[in-house]
Amino acid sequence: MNRNQLADALVKSNVNTTELHVASMRGNYSKTKLIKKLSNLNYATNYRVNRYSLKKNSKLPRVAFYCFNEYAFNNTHSHIYIQTPPCYVYDNVVNIMKEEWLKLDDSPNKSYEFYSDKVDTEKAYAMYSVKDFNARDEESFVVF
Repeated sequence: MNRNQLADALVKSNVNTTELHVASMRGNYSKTKLIKKLSNLNYATNYRVNRYSLKKNSKLPRVAFYCFNEYAFNNTHSHIYIQTPPCYVYDNVVNIMKEEWLKLDDSPNKSYEFYSDKVDTEKAYAMYSVKDFNARDEESFVVF
């Protein structure tokens, strides 16, 4: 799958592509550390939304993250698409994510940031999010 196909699939899927969410670690951190923090964020978010959804073989729905990770100088960050089941309120899930992301900041200067906004054009932002996608690099796209 190439970048264009992935962007089209995102826009056509039931993932919310009308809002953008970026979790940033302001520093020269590795993508591996970012992925570990995103995994912790997903766990904490699902725990606060409905902790019973985390049990093995649970029939309760979970919140899913589709993360496109990027490494830039002094800014390792991830563009996150969120898929929430209809039984959860989307804005509440985003607020929980913001709170939990800031709690995960273990750096002495508190450099983690979480940014959310509306998207002007879904297709254009999807293309921007997948710009660093590489099918051979498992750290460029992660699903939780």
